[in-house]
Amino acid sequence: MLQKLENAYLAILRFVVILAAGLMLVTTAILGLNSFKAFQNEPAELKVAPHVTAEALTKRLTANSGAKAEKDPEHSQHADSAAADPNAKAYERAAKLVVDFLGKDAEPSGIDKEEVISLLQDRAAIFSEGDLASAYITGFAESLEKTLADPAVIKLAKETSALDVIGEVMDAYGDQFQEQVDKAKEGHEEKLSAYHTEKAEGMLNLYMAGAMFAVFLSIVFLSLIIRIERNLRHLETKSSTQG
Repeated sequence: MLQKLENAYLAILRFVVILAAGLMLVTTAILGLNSFKAFQNEPAELKVAPHVTAEALTKRLTANSGAKAEKDPEHSQHADSAAADPNAKAYERAAKLVVDFLGKDAEPSGIDKEEVISLLQDRAAIFSEGDLASAYITGFAESLEKTLADPAVIKLAKETSALDVIGEVMDAYGDQFQEQVDKAKEGHEEKLSAYHTEKAEGMLNLYMAGAMFAVFLSIVFLSLIIRIERNLRHLETKSSTQG
C-alpha cells in the first residue's frame, strides 16, 4: 500500500515538474523576445530643419504692432569674410531686401547693406550647431521677401517706422526659429530617454531569460531523476513479484 502511494506521489511530482518546465520554457522564450530591445539601434543623430513661414512672421508683427523692437548697439564687422561664406548669397539677398525696404521709409535710416550683413551674421552665429546657421539665414531670406511684401507689414512700417519693423521681423524670426530648435531637441531627448529605458528593460529581460532557462534545465534534470526513480521502483516491484 505504501509503495503504491509513493508511486502515485512520484507520478504527481513528475507531472508538476513537466508542467513547471513547460512554463519555464515559455517564460524564457517571452523574456528572450523582449530582450531584443537591448540590441536596438540608438535614435539617429538630431537633424533640425526649422522653417518659419512669412505668414507666422506677419501674424507676429501685426499682433504686436504697438511694440518697438530693441536695437542692437554693436555690430561685428564681417564684410571681408562674407565672400568666403557659403551662405553669402543668402546674406546678400536678405540684406538687399532690408535695405530696399528701409529705402521706402520717409526718413533715411543710414544703414547700408554691409551693416545688415554683419548684423545677420551675428544673429546666425547664435545657431552655430550643425547646419542651423545656414538654415537660419536661408529661411530668413525666403520668409523676409514675402513678409516685407505683405500689405499689412507695409502699412505697419508707414505707421511706425521701417527700421522698427525690420527689427521686429528679425526678433520674431529668431524667436520662432529658436522655439522650433528647442522643440526638436526636446523630442530627440525624449526619444533618447525612451531608448535607454527600453535598453535597460531589454537587458533585464535577457538576464531573467537566462535565469529562467537555468531553472528550466534544473527542472528537466529533476524530471530525469524522478523518471529514473520510478523505473527503479518498477523493477524492484517486478523483482519482488517474480520472487
